[in-house]
Amino acid sequence: MLVAYASQLSGIDQNHDLPKSLVDEFDLLKYALSDAVMPYGYGEHAAKKIHDMREDEASDLARKIYAMFLKLHELDPWETPG
Repeated sequence: MLVAYASQLSGIDQNHDLPKSLVDEFDLLKYALSDAVMPYGYGEHAAKKIHDMREDEASDLARKIYAMFLKLHELDPWETPG
């Protein structure tokens, strides 16, 4: 999850990269993974927050990331491809 956060999620600019309907949901997700304002700012960094998560918390966040991906691409999780 840390690699996904560092390589993908942390670089998303919610004001330019996301539709307005997903901004609040993304903010909650990003805060759950890291509430550090900047690399050397205040708050807990992603590595610490993810390390301290229980397995069920991490699984819940992974499901939320997947659900947001589906919403972003207007996909149905039950739809069979092709």
